[in-house]
Amino acid sequence: MLTRRYASYYNSIPVSFRRSQPRPWLKVPQRRCLTILAIETSCDDTAVAILDVTRSAESPLQHAELLFNEKITSNNLAYGGIHPLVALESHRKHLSGLVRKALDSLPPAPKDVSELHQLSLHSGLRVEKPDVVAVTRGPGMRSSLMAGLDMAKGLAVAWNVPLIGVHHMQAHALTTRLFAAMKQCTSPKELHVEMQTAFPFLTLLISGGHTLLLHSTGIADHRILANTDDIAIGDCLDKCARSILPQSLLDSSTDVSYGRLLESFAFPAPGPHAYNETALSRGRGSRAFQSPYGWQLPVPLLATRGGQKSRCMQFSYTGLVTSATRVAENGWVDGRLGKQPRKIPMPEQEARYLAREVMRIAFEHLASRVSLQIEREKQHIVDEIMPKTPPSNTLVISGGVAANQYLRHVFKSQPSLAHLDIIIPPINLCTDNAAMIAWAAHEMLPILHPRMDMALGRHHSWTPTQGQLEMDVLRKWSLENILHPEKESNARETIGDAATAIGRSPSAIPEGRDTR
Repeated sequence: MLTRRYASYYNSIPVSFRRSQPRPWLKVPQRRCLTILAIETSCDDTAVAILDVTRSAESPLQHAELLFNEKITSNNLAYGGIHPLVALESHRKHLSGLVRKALDSLPPAPKDVSELHQLSLHSGLRVEKPDVVAVTRGPGMRSSLMAGLDMAKGLAVAWNVPLIGVHHMQAHALTTRLFAAMKQCTSPKELHVEMQTAFPFLTLLISGGHTLLLHSTGIADHRILANTDDIAIGDCLDKCARSILPQSLLDSSTDVSYGRLLESFAFPAPGPHAYNETALSRGRGSRAFQSPYGWQLPVPLLATRGGQKSRCMQFSYTGLVTSATRVAENGWVDGRLGKQPRKIPMPEQEARYLAREVMRIAFEHLASRVSLQIEREKQHIVDEIMPKTPPSNTLVISGGVAANQYLRHVFKSQPSLAHLDIIIPPINLCTDNAAMIAWAAHEMLPILHPRMDMALGRHHSWTPTQGQLEMDVLRKWSLENILHPEKESNARETIGDAATAIGRSPSAIPEGRDTR
């Protein structure tokens, strides 16, 4: 709100005094503040945020301040996984209340601001109206996305402000830039704080619904280098956790983020000392370690005689889930996996060792594809995806799984990645949140609507366009089609499709889910 407050102060100075001063003193800084209210409902989290972003034409620095950022997670414990209807009911129950609570965090409206740019709250207080409403458009669960989009459209029409639909995974990819802008706001004099993560860089997005390695060259320019061949890493960790963790621990959980429980169970006292107890492999293609209990877990895409699998730019986790589940449930008998279920639960010490091995192999598999990409760049083995690409010096890791502390240890311990500047957002910004949606909308506004971007933040009115109000959700949306969502062939879910989704196994985690 810097520009508005400055203008209010300036206008309060007597005209005679203003005219007696040198003209340079009268020059108003070319700054403007954009206030964005954002809604995130791609899966089971109902999240709302209000973000203030101050930009200056005289400086590349951008300052971001979070005025509000809260979320409520639906209770899916009875199903052992995310139930679409439970998530939808939670959005309908909590979204309006979160929006109302968020509005209380808006600054009071200056007296000289037109009523068109004010809101009257239930408390009677008049506050400044947000300049933009942002909402997650996709990818994610269709019913959940629609709950957020419908609310966002209503707010945009009621307030007569623009509506920006945001790509959920793009928002994750840009989170480090949000954090840098927030640090500029809290520590503006610290010159060592970088304003933004400079393009180009490699991006690793890891969540319950996605495992993607990208080459990011711009705000909306992300090329997919590697994708999952079967399930996402977050799905893998959740499924393994349900088999490995003691039943008492599963019963005491307050949510279905079992991957987070797996980490706390494997490392009760996290830190370098505990992490060092788990030996790391020597690099891509290294064979699995044999555990003290006789069993060993397979390394995904292990090197074959022809060496094709180990050099394949893709991720695979189903084999790891299958093996870990069989070890946990059947045990190891006479040098091989047992054919019958264990008669007694797996001892806690063995379960903890198995949990560590699952995470080590899963995270080293991620690192191996990044190492392979670095190797390809050095050898200039680039194709039409990355023509004439300079070697990457920065790796951004984001998404719900990036909140895992052991993952950070694994990546920083890889010799092949030692030259990379590895950037990971704070834990609270790794999992789903509306702050990243607000920031992504801010970054996309000059690209999608340059004229609108120039007018907003200066008390200029700009109504939502017809296209914005006719926007529909996208259950699937490739990062390579951010600017061309019309290329996505999303078939609308019918009532029969929804019933089929509801009847799936609780272990099935819908696309868009973020777990640690």
